[in-house]
Amino acid sequence: MKVGFFLMHPYSKQLTQSLATTIRIEELSLRLIKKGIKVYVMTPYDSDFVTPEGINVVQIRGLLGEKFLNLESRVKLYNLTRRIYHSKTLHKLFLKLLLKSAKIYGNKLAENVLKICKQHKIDVLHAIQDNAAFILMGIKHKLDIPLLLDLNGVWLEEALANRVITPHSPEYYALKALENKIFENVDMVTVIGEEMYKYVISEFKISNNRVRIIPQAATPFNEEKITKDSMEKPKVVYSGILSYRKNVKLLIDSIPYVLSRYPNTLFLVTKKGDLLSYFTRMSKYYVKNVEFFFFSDREKLMRFLQSCDIGLITNIPSRANKIDMPSKLFEYMAAGLPVVTNETGGWTTIIKRNNIGIVTRNDPKEFAESIIFLIENPEERIRMGKKALELVKEVFNWDKSAELLYKLYMELMH
Repeated sequence: MKVGFFLMHPYSKQLTQSLATTIRIEELSLRLIKKGIKVYVMTPYDSDFVTPEGINVVQIRGLLGEKFLNLESRVKLYNLTRRIYHSKTLHKLFLKLLLKSAKIYGNKLAENVLKICKQHKIDVLHAIQDNAAFILMGIKHKLDIPLLLDLNGVWLEEALANRVITPHSPEYYALKALENKIFENVDMVTVIGEEMYKYVISEFKISNNRVRIIPQAATPFNEEKITKDSMEKPKVVYSGILSYRKNVKLLIDSIPYVLSRYPNTLFLVTKKGDLLSYFTRMSKYYVKNVEFFFFSDREKLMRFLQSCDIGLITNIPSRANKIDMPSKLFEYMAAGLPVVTNETGGWTTIIKRNNIGIVTRNDPKEFAESIIFLIENPEERIRMGKKALELVKEVFNWDKSAELLYKLYMELMH
């Protein structure tokens, strides 16, 4: 069997400068290959290449004409699309133009996806995210193979969370109607968790037999974690991007509370995101003991996380964040870290149900007190971290998720 994944973002980390962007596709692909499936990843950004593990990356021409873009141009193009997406003003303008014209159906990019599918005799085509499925709407009638949509987030809810659109506005209803068309155009929708499964079925009236959960997961880090009963210098890590939707203010405002009790605490923060310059300024004048980090190698990142004591996740309470499943949650779990996060619902029930961390209100003092509790209670901190690692081994691991996806493909082929 041959499976094609279609992305509207780069696959290679050289272009994305992010370990999280393609982790799901990479981990699932590696396990599908072990089952004898040949995997093709189609993207407008990367040049053709084959990974050492055997993933075939194929460039789709047609995003900016037939001209082959050099690496520097492709990096600039991808960064431009990210700036548009994360800019409230630019995203709103782009969305307004898109919803007004919606002329993208049947474009050259989609036609070239179809050519690649025929050339390589692809058996199943899996669009990654609703924007990729949107591109393919014009060629669905020409496909003689199953078309699936894999959702990590929903464009409608992310636009609301980022304040690009407002509830019940004309743009809201237009985008929801477009999402409905996208869902109607695919044969099957795969989602990352239970909350998104319920959301898709209720909001878009999709039959539950057309939606399957392929859980977000992690790979247990196989090195033994060194646990500390007492800490002269506690290491607290935030490995998410710094953006409005990630509730960076809650993180910033909690730090002084922790330092007032434990002044040697070191806060390690990802050097990435549109609010990085804001956070950097704040770390100079308002918060202390902050160091920034970034790793482009997953093994180095996991080793770094293992050296930390507590993992932090902050989010703006919204439906977009409720139905999401943040990859950093599973990275913390795989590294054996207890998690402190604020309540958003959805995936936070994993933490509460399994007692692998603490879920707080959206309050910096309560958030800080939870960090302090784990600093002061080493037995509880170590127990939570070990339980988190066991949960990855037994439940949230990529082997189990890939097995579910493999069975789905086999079902669609017969």
